[in-house]
Amino acid sequence: MILIVRDHRHLILVLAVALVLFVAFPFQLQSMEAYSYAAAIEKYYNLSTTFALAQGEYLPDFGRYHPNHPLGHVLAGIAFDWFKVPALSWIRFTNIFSTLAAAVFVYLLALQMRFSKGVSNAATALFLTTHSSLLAVFSGEWHMPSLALSLAGTWQVFAFALSGTKRRLYVGAFLLCVAVCYHTAALSYSVCLVVLLGFVRKNEWRHLLLVCAGALFVIGIVYFVVPFFVLQIEHPSDFLRTFFIYAHLDYERFGGFTWLWAAMQTIFHGFIFIPATIPVMNWFAVPFFMGIGVAAWRFFYSNVQIPIKIFCLFMLFGWPIALAIAGTRANAIYSWIFLSPLLCLLVAFTLRKLHAGLMTLAWILAIFLITWNFSQLVMPNHFYKRENVHLFKLPETMPKTKPVVFVVNDPVLTVGEIWYAGSELNYRNQNIFYPCCGEDSYLFRLRRWLTANPEAIVVSDGSPEQIEEFFNFQKLSYVRWLDQHVTWPAALLPATLYFIREPEYKYHKRLIIWLPQSKMTAY
Repeated sequence: MILIVRDHRHLILVLAVALVLFVAFPFQLQSMEAYSYAAAIEKYYNLSTTFALAQGEYLPDFGRYHPNHPLGHVLAGIAFDWFKVPALSWIRFTNIFSTLAAAVFVYLLALQMRFSKGVSNAATALFLTTHSSLLAVFSGEWHMPSLALSLAGTWQVFAFALSGTKRRLYVGAFLLCVAVCYHTAALSYSVCLVVLLGFVRKNEWRHLLLVCAGALFVIGIVYFVVPFFVLQIEHPSDFLRTFFIYAHLDYERFGGFTWLWAAMQTIFHGFIFIPATIPVMNWFAVPFFMGIGVAAWRFFYSNVQIPIKIFCLFMLFGWPIALAIAGTRANAIYSWIFLSPLLCLLVAFTLRKLHAGLMTLAWILAIFLITWNFSQLVMPNHFYKRENVHLFKLPETMPKTKPVVFVVNDPVLTVGEIWYAGSELNYRNQNIFYPCCGEDSYLFRLRRWLTANPEAIVVSDGSPEQIEEFFNFQKLSYVRWLDQHVTWPAALLPATLYFIREPEYKYHKRLIIWLPQSKMTAY
């Protein structure tokens, strides 16, 4: 044990520092996804609502079994039901553990590529300090567990490709299967590894086909069979609408060179946080990718094993081409997070190859990245006043069973209030209407709901005149009990999409709560 610590003491130090930072500086304000997933897992929020509105048709509630990343929801649901672990706490714990595990496998992959321990440690430090890794730690997405499992599976498959030990293939295939069940984006590693084995182990094609068939069977069960039972889907067309939920959303789509430029900016932004006040930093993406090109050239002409070179070739070039053909979001940071470990390995390796003294530069770069990204992304959020984050509050004597209805005009700013009311304050008897997302007849449905729940609390994030006009027309006696405003700097709200804002852009949030007039004296 002492020998192991001595051999890898720099890695242990890097991981220990990262763990302290991750645990000590939680976000005060999460991304919208974190709140919506947590509320849905705890079963008082229908995660499919806005997607159903976008399609104009009913969708099953997939809060406990998401069509694109089911396993994380299932495990978080079990943790909540069996052990009463809050869903957001579970997600945060999972992401911290997964990020440290991913860093360990970046280190092991570097050693497997015959990099020195100095290069391996530097690559690991770079990975932990990137903007995308920090965002994955502090957000409520499922990409980092999937990435950690993908890296573990890749490590095992590389061992099989180099040595032929079949046990390594079985373990690797299992880990990659679980990674895909965590998130479909893990197919990036799985597909490229299948191509690799097709080149270097083609003589064992029968065995490889058997393993691939087993993996596809498991993935098919998880994604194409279980949803029909869990989500009570009755027709294949309903399944397709559920599985391809994001294809129906209205968002900016890129094509041609615009797609490539957006992808370059996003990947660069995934390494270093680009504030809206310094948009010129986007142009540093050009020398950044020129440097990556040099690193890839040096790598492919090095003495690294041929199987590893083949995998890196397909991962660096084949996977982005596949994403472009599929029309995925070029500006989605997590679309590119699976490339981050490989790019960090290439950077550290190239610096060492150019000159031994440049390894110091790699550590300086890692220190700069953690300092910059923490100061720009984590610290402003962590030290923000919590009372200016969640505005929802009710009289202390209010029963927790009281029905609460949210009329949401801006989900990005208000889904956090739905979570806060439900998970933090325990007002779980909720209903939500979305005039923002195509729910044109929400006032008619709101009237019917309030008729069935005459003593309900009404919460809106805007348009108070419209709500008051609705009350007057329906002859409902409600009093505006709370009306609060808050202004957030744009950098405070974690965004998993990269889009350029105005330099001084701010989010203006408003929350209005109406109580039944007949009950005001009781509170």
